[in-house]
Amino acid sequence: MAPGGADIVPYRSPGISPHTLTSRLRQFEDHGIITRTAYAEIPPRVEYRLTPLGEGLREVLEAMAAWAESVPAEPRPASSRGATKTTAG
Repeated sequence: MAPGGADIVPYRSPGISPHTLTSRLRQFEDHGIITRTAYAEIPPRVEYRLTPLGEGLREVLEAMAAWAESVPAEPRPASSRGATKTTAG
């Protein structure tokens, strides 16, 4: 994240739909974690920033982002997760 809380969310986040991203950002705004500023420009531009409350989560968010980058992109097959196979009988 940039100083001052800008660039909280990349323009396009892989693995999340625009609808889901918008929903989550609205929830964060409703809880006072971020502020949203919409600019009357063509094309429209919206900027999100952490509030003082959100700044208290910065270390947690950065740790979560670092962890997410370390996780393999492809999910493991069920057989490697310790799943047990049952048979009818």
